[in-house]
Amino acid sequence: MPLLKLQQRHELPYRTLRPALLCEQGLLHLRTGLDVHTILDECSAPTKPITRKNITMSAIRTPLLAALLAITLAMASLLSPVGHAGSDHEEILALYQGWIRAVESSDIDGYVGGLHPDVSLRPPGVPGLDGRDNYREFLGPVFETARYEITIDSPHSITMMGDAAVVEYDYTIRRIVDADTEADLPEGALEGESTTSHYIDVVAKDDSGAWKIRLHSWSMTL
Repeated sequence: MPLLKLQQRHELPYRTLRPALLCEQGLLHLRTGLDVHTILDECSAPTKPITRKNITMSAIRTPLLAALLAITLAMASLLSPVGHAGSDHEEILALYQGWIRAVESSDIDGYVGGLHPDVSLRPPGVPGLDGRDNYREFLGPVFETARYEITIDSPHSITMMGDAAVVEYDYTIRRIVDADTEADLPEGALEGESTTSHYIDVVAKDDSGAWKIRLHSWSMTL
């Protein structure tokens, strides 16, 4: 088979076939500027035989390496910080879903369970309080005198900041008063029949690594 056709069929590099071409075309030196001795050296030099096995192994090796590279990249993406950020995002959303259930069922233990030990409460217009125990005491008359229904006006927007995150959202909270119960509400507690507010919270991990509410604050919009 002519060597040029062999090169075209198997797409072999010209460098591999060059010695044979020089031998087959004795006048090639006139075109390339090579002298006769160089051509003879090229013709007599041993060349690696081109076999179907070599071509087949090369064809197998390329897709195998590509597959291994794809697997490596996939594993790296699973172990990357992006994956952890997604998990944190889901845990924080779950924290707020639990908090909503606790409010609507007047579950003080469930509500306090979502608070960081060093939590701070900052209602608008009043000093607020610090510490989970003080927050629990604050909730007593709040849940004794009424039940609550929450409408999410704007979903929770989470901005991760390392081991903490800022969470912003808008709620409308409807307060249904129990006429048979009387208690003095603490400063900062919601008193209106319906209140719409913009909330800005800070969440942080506690000693066990669980996300908890570290700061709870809001401003009334309606």
